[in-house]
Amino acid sequence: TIGIAIADVETGILIDCTKAFTDMLGWKREELIGKSQKILHPPDGSDSKVTKEFQMHASTHNELILEVKFMKKTGELLDVEVKSSKIEIGGKTVLQGFFRDITKRKQIEKALEESEHKFRSIFETMEEVFALLEIILDTKGQPIDYRFIEVNPALERLTGLKRETIIGKTVIEIMPDIEKYWIEACGKVALTGESVEIDNYAHAIGKHYHVKAYRPAKNHLAVIFNDVTEKYIASEKHRLYEEQLRIIFETSISGIMMLSPSGKVLVSNRHMPEMFGLQHDELIGSAYYELVHPDQQDSVRAVFNKIM
Repeated sequence: TIGIAIADVETGILIDCTKAFTDMLGWKREELIGKSQKILHPPDGSDSKVTKEFQMHASTHNELILEVKFMKKTGELLDVEVKSSKIEIGGKTVLQGFFRDITKRKQIEKALEESEHKFRSIFETMEEVFALLEIILDTKGQPIDYRFIEVNPALERLTGLKRETIIGKTVIEIMPDIEKYWIEACGKVALTGESVEIDNYAHAIGKHYHVKAYRPAKNHLAVIFNDVTEKYIASEKHRLYEEQLRIIFETSISGIMMLSPSGKVLVSNRHMPEMFGLQHDELIGSAYYELVHPDQQDSVRAVFNKIM
């Protein structure tokens, strides 16, 4: 609903107004007519800019559009959009204003601004890299490249790539030797909408990354990734260590076995049962002390219990 009011161009005295105008502000028409338009302004002096704008407007013929605070009769403040222009009525120049309550819109804008600030703060400070990418297709609709649309500051820390040097560029422009599997995986997400998680190596950067990718819009994808190089190296070292132990265990000319806390044989190499003239299945699950002479079983058990 738009309220209309007319005021003296020189004094700002209200001459007339519509019911929509009075309903918006909670006043009666007779309470406003003959009064200065300042009665509608907040008492804290925040109307000074508005007053200056109207004074400037009074000396020109241009239309004025403002967003201002108006005060209802109850003291409640409203955000109001004002469109004002000069018109002639009975040979006299007056200001005609169209007023629209935009309080709800301003509240939504403020909430969106606060939300954007909150998420921008998260975006700027998150440990993981966040990147928004646009997939590039060939004439057959197959993914052949992708373009960097936006990235957060973590990108430089985890890859060494600077934001200002990659935004708007494609990954092949930046890293011509990029592995095809990165482009293929990203293309699949952008085209099908199926989210993926990838652990793989980027030779151009020399690091392993754990990547999560999803599609926020057609032919686009968002990726969040971590540098897992140290974790990968530690895992590989552990794998190699276990492989070395397995080789020693399987090729040793000595008998080797692993026992449970109760003394049961859990695992043995092939030489252990051979030493006692047993089959491998006969040894697994037996009590270790049964392998020694009955006269020595008590002393062997005592040593085992002390170790455990």
